[in-house]
Amino acid sequence: PADCTLAIFLGRIHPKKGIEFLVRALQLDPELKLHLVVAGIGEREYVQQIERMAAHDPRIHFVGMLQGSTKMAALATADFFVLTSYQENFGNAVVESLASGTPVLIGPGVNLVDVVQDRNVGEVVELDDRLILNTLQRWVKEPNVVADYASRCRGTAGELFDWNEIGNRWIGHYQNLLQMPQK
Repeated sequence: PADCTLAIFLGRIHPKKGIEFLVRALQLDPELKLHLVVAGIGEREYVQQIERMAAHDPRIHFVGMLQGSTKMAALATADFFVLTSYQENFGNAVVESLASGTPVLIGPGVNLVDVVQDRNVGEVVELDDRLILNTLQRWVKEPNVVADYASRCRGTAGELFDWNEIGNRWIGHYQNLLQMPQK
């Protein structure tokens, strides 16, 4: 609906992703004007378990796996991206979200916590239903906060994760090494 905020989870639907925190948090406030899109696939039993948890909440939508331009359009359309994982080695979808200009709400186990905090492109929230809900409520009620985060997302993704920028940094590192005095 036009008068609702849109959050997206995009990734493998797996127990380590902590999707249950998002579902339970939303269920704590049935009046919150937030729709959650869960985009991804996973082991059938677990996906069905999460779908059953969300079955009576019309604000939670399971859309299957998104790829290519559809995935990027979904990220760009969302007001923000959510990833309440227990642990992530990196977090590709976080970077894709930032590249789309979409701020992120992540758990402390996502290995891009420092980027999110240092670059002020979203927030890190402990894996607790009530704390996640508090952040969701604030982001829905204060869209200027989300817009402020969004204003830095593309620049952050380009500076830190663009292959040309990464290549240039490595060239600089090697040039510095070549200029070091030899022992």
